[in-house]
Amino acid sequence: VSTHPDTITSGKDVSLSDSATGIKLDATTKEVDEKATLSVTVVTEGADYEAAKTAMADEKAAWTLYKIVTLVDGKETDPEGQGTLSFPCDKDGLTIRRINNTTAVVINGEVKNGYYVFGTNRLGLFAVIGELEDDNKPTASTVFEDVPGHWGEEAINFVYERGLFQGVSDTKFDP
Repeated sequence: VSTHPDTITSGKDVSLSDSATGIKLDATTKEVDEKATLSVTVVTEGADYEAAKTAMADEKAAWTLYKIVTLVDGKETDPEGQGTLSFPCDKDGLTIRRINNTTAVVINGEVKNGYYVFGTNRLGLFAVIGELEDDNKPTASTVFEDVPGHWGEEAINFVYERGLFQGVSDTKFDP
């Protein structure tokens, strides 16, 4: 299985990304509808999270659960073939496991140009061990006018970067 997007040869190229996480999906219109958008959600509760906790029970390191889907007209769609998922990372890469019900399968990939890259024909739940890297990722300090200099700035950035809190408006976090 190739993990290089340039080996997909049919259809028009489609490159989707999630601005909050930097996660990208590359495919062609043969695999993904050209009207599709990429939806990446950090999952912290509910049935999917409980299944992931069971699947990841043997993992001692901290992990983050991401639900990754494509949407066409607001409805979840599945790829019709092989695409390439890319997770921003440092030179050491990441450990990623696909969550299938209550099992976790290690995803083999490679570090390429600042991303952990792998081919996949399914989206869904992915447990990521390690931190996603994204130099362009906004922090609460750069988005909200009431965060810089606040005594809780470091903690606010931490929860904002992980999608746990959004703020009360486009310019105010309201700590």
